[in-house]
Amino acid sequence: MDYKDTKAPLSTITYNKNEVEAPTENIYEAISIIAKRANQINGDLKKELVDKLEEFATYNDSLEEVFE
Repeated sequence: MDYKDTKAPLSTITYNKNEVEAPTENIYEAISIIAKRANQINGDLKKELVDKLEEFATYNDSLEEVFE
C-alpha cells in the first residue's frame, strides 16, 4: 500500500468514543486493535525506508578504496 497517497490529515482528529468502541463493545480491545494496526503500518514504512536506503549504501572493505 502506498501510504503517501492516503490523504491523511496532518492535524489531530478527535474520534467519538462510542463509534470506536461499537465494533468490539470494549474500548480497551478497540484501542488494542488500533495499536496493532499502527504497528503494522509503522513496520511497512520502516521496511520501505530501509529498502530505499540500501540503494545508496556502499559496502567497502577498507577506507583506502574510498580515497582512491
